[in-house]
Amino acid sequence: MAADRVVSGIIGALGVYVLAESTTFDLGTVAGPWLVPMIVGILLIVLGAWGVVRPERGTNTWVRLRRLPVAITAVILCAYLFLMPVLGFVIASILMCIGLSLPGPLQPKMRLGVCVAGTVASVGLYLLFVHVFNVPLPGPAWSTPGE
Repeated sequence: MAADRVVSGIIGALGVYVLAESTTFDLGTVAGPWLVPMIVGILLIVLGAWGVVRPERGTNTWVRLRRLPVAITAVILCAYLFLMPVLGFVIASILMCIGLSLPGPLQPKMRLGVCVAGTVASVGLYLLFVHVFNVPLPGPAWSTPGE
């Protein structure tokens, strides 16, 4: 239970950091680049505080996770971070969804559904953030900055 509280404290501290960083953005607009980080920071603070005050009372299921799928997922997420500046948000996100659908016992229909949902979500989030929130997301390295 002490480990749960430590992890929850780290999550809460991360929330404080994200919230503090979000205040450095231009706060002059109603829904600008500061909005999403501020919401995420507040949620992390609330969830971290909840975990410190009321940690999980049951058994720790995270200890029983199989290591290979977790390692594959970690490698895919690291590759996503490195590929995003090169391939852009949309392409890197679609490749990440495809990669994350590979480990684990998914049926082919479900795997295809995950890939389609990931593609739709990636394009939708790109359009939402770029055209509604005015938050620039990385485009492919070969594109011009104005695209």
